[in-house]
Amino acid sequence: ERYDLQVTLDDGVFPVVADAEGKQDRAFALVRTAAGTAPASDVPVAELGTGRVGTAAGLSATASVTLHQASPDRVVHLALTGGMEAYDWGINGRRFDMNDPLRDAHAISMGERVQLRIRNDTEMWHPFHLHGHTYQHANGGPRKDTSIILPGQTLTVDFDADNPGQWVAHC
Repeated sequence: ERYDLQVTLDDGVFPVVADAEGKQDRAFALVRTAAGTAPASDVPVAELGTGRVGTAAGLSATASVTLHQASPDRVVHLALTGGMEAYDWGINGRRFDMNDPLRDAHAISMGERVQLRIRNDTEMWHPFHLHGHTYQHANGGPRKDTSIILPGQTLTVDFDADNPGQWVAHC
């Protein structure tokens, strides 16, 4: 899942560390705002040992990217379906058909405010991605184009149809 963040730092050298959830992998980078000694790449990061998983619910959009207040012109309900056993992922119980790619497409007009209510009916963490636009999580949450939806949960997002074309949304 991608997060675009704005961070304010003092003068110095700061580690940027990301631990992969459920794995032993780690990404490490340095941000230099002034001279200083770089920490070791295996530096312990206290915040990563709390057991808390960072989610979009803990983030908010900055004022410059927050969608203006508006009621949706339409609400689209999507259910993420399928499972690992048969690897039969779909939306609303239907797999994507390369021979009929616009089957079940939602016609959206330029300028519409669209609300997506995406329910994860699977038993696994599930990504959802919208091409050509960014959406905003409910209640002033972050602006994103990809979000993780936990099993049995529903994500509600709004976007403005301001980029003409045929855009796919997928899991």
